[in-house]
Amino acid sequence: MSNFKVLLIWLLLYQWQTVCCQQFSVETNAVYINAKKVNAEVVKLPLINWLSPEQINSNSMDDSISLRASVYSNTMLKSLSLKLSAGPESSIIDFPLIETSFSGEQIIKKKVRLANGLNTLELIAVNMSGGKVSSTRFIEANRKEGFSQALPSKIGSPLLLVKENSIVFTDSNKDGFLNANEEATVKFTLINKGKVAGKDLKLSHFIAGNRNDIKVKPDEITRLEPGEEEIISTRIIAGGNLARGKVSLSLVVMEPKGFDSDSIKVQFNTEEYKPPVINIADVVFNSVIGNKLKRNAPAGFQVLIQNTGFGNAEEVKVSVTFPENIYFDGDKVTDIGTLSSGEAKKLTFEFIPTTRYKSLEIPIKITLIEKSGKYGSEKIVTPVLDQTLATMQLSVTGDKPKQVILPMSLRSDVDINIPETTFKHPNRYALIIGNEDYVQFQPLLNSEQNVKFARNDAIVFRDYLVKTLGVPEKNAFLLLDATRGQITRELERVTELAKLRNDSELILYYAGHGLPDFETRKGYIIPVDISGGNITDGISLADLYAKLALTESRRITVFIDACFSGGGRGENGLLAARTVKVKPVGDIVDGNIVVFTATSSEEVSLPLQKESHGLFTYYLLRKFKETSGQFTMQDLKDYLKNEIPKSSLLENRIKQTPQVLVSPKLDDQWLLWKF
Repeated sequence: MSNFKVLLIWLLLYQWQTVCCQQFSVETNAVYINAKKVNAEVVKLPLINWLSPEQINSNSMDDSISLRASVYSNTMLKSLSLKLSAGPESSIIDFPLIETSFSGEQIIKKKVRLANGLNTLELIAVNMSGGKVSSTRFIEANRKEGFSQALPSKIGSPLLLVKENSIVFTDSNKDGFLNANEEATVKFTLINKGKVAGKDLKLSHFIAGNRNDIKVKPDEITRLEPGEEEIISTRIIAGGNLARGKVSLSLVVMEPKGFDSDSIKVQFNTEEYKPPVINIADVVFNSVIGNKLKRNAPAGFQVLIQNTGFGNAEEVKVSVTFPENIYFDGDKVTDIGTLSSGEAKKLTFEFIPTTRYKSLEIPIKITLIEKSGKYGSEKIVTPVLDQTLATMQLSVTGDKPKQVILPMSLRSDVDINIPETTFKHPNRYALIIGNEDYVQFQPLLNSEQNVKFARNDAIVFRDYLVKTLGVPEKNAFLLLDATRGQITRELERVTELAKLRNDSELILYYAGHGLPDFETRKGYIIPVDISGGNITDGISLADLYAKLALTESRRITVFIDACFSGGGRGENGLLAARTVKVKPVGDIVDGNIVVFTATSSEEVSLPLQKESHGLFTYYLLRKFKETSGQFTMQDLKDYLKNEIPKSSLLENRIKQTPQVLVSPKLDDQWLLWKF
């Protein structure tokens, strides 16, 4: 056959293929009919997507080739066949590909033998209603011993392929959703493996699903030379009216002569607009000197700012306004940037009430604003001069919530939402002591020898006594950083009050240093003004228990968060330089007394750093909170002995075992006691 005839046949085939491709280019979930997009579900035509090999639309040195294609039909498919027009004579071979009709998706595999020259491969799908779709590809086989090329090289074509595993969807906040007012990007790598350049290329797109208020802005490509590759990017811009749903985005690079690229489909979820809500989650005040706000004394507070909304807050700023005659030398406006949903940030401010400030209350205004100006808040916090403060030092972290955003706090979980009872027990009396700051009375000590969180332990324990256990507020006596004289005086007062009633109940709580006498091995409570070298000037446990027993109260419960082996909270006791600790002798109690202690005789009482409490006190308070105070002493004993050793080993890597000391007079009846 002459070269002229070959050329004529090829031109006819080329024209036929171009028409087919313009009519049914069905590699996406859209069908192209006369260059117009029609939803495939409406047309109900099958969809064909060639999967392999890459040699399609190119050259092959093989005499056979394995083909793979995906065929999808949402109605029953009547027939599926492959038509091969091969060689210079354009002989036609039909290959039926299915024996029984099907619906849904099928992966078709077929190996065919090629003839030298141009081979035309047409995959034809027909549904039950007679709807027909075909997709055509070409391959030019050139065996080494074969004929010369069937077509001159100048009639070559581009071959546009999407690089495997190159498709990437990225949204601005990287949560995998396209949110309202957010922008996302789809990128993929396009390769031209053909003989000639792809010219006047255009990235076409089709959106199905929740498409309202979404704009798609594809890159301009125009030209891709043979052998080159290019990253193609498409911007997806969502407006504020975007609804929640799913989107399917189909992309195909169109070539004027019909040599379009593989199609890609990206499916993603959309989310409606969810505003941020910027709140002041918590404020905690502290005093640099002592435990009260004083004029001319430095003080400070920590503010926890949290976004409790589901949207991100941008350009968040915090402004703090103090009244006149309160000295503040910090930034009046603090920029904390972006707060994602559920995230919290902690800020610290320091100030000094001057002698010119006459009021007892100090109203401090904290204002929060964000980019839009709509979702901030404002709060006025009012500390009072000479009021008792708790010292808190907590690290705050937050994970993005799934459904509900819980407000965070600078305080431990046992410090907030304390259960309350309306019933009061007028026969209950309590003395609560928290000795933390020993340095203020003993300058030769260092701050590490203070009892970390002891003041906070005592303050919160008193709150539980009053709110949860029904101790009248006037019957609950709180001492912080107490001297020997103060402890002695208040102990005398509370025991004398208890003696006035024949049904009285006494509760004593102590957090602070304890030490043993190194000769007698007896335990002592150490007031803040008593040094480790003068232990016997402290308060003997034996004397303390005896004094409580003399009240003849019907129930006396003692809680001691201290150790008596010579250590402290950690290893920094008042006698930290002594490397040998002492095993104290066991104290004998009389009367109706039950004593819960933080440790065994040879162990140290440890802090629970993340909760800003002593380990023993934290679990004691947690039991109060979890049960609203409704438990027996047996319940409490079992709970503390189970939780404290486990937590101590996990958090502090040192064993701590709580103990219970009981008067022989009580036998086992104390186990049924309830508050």
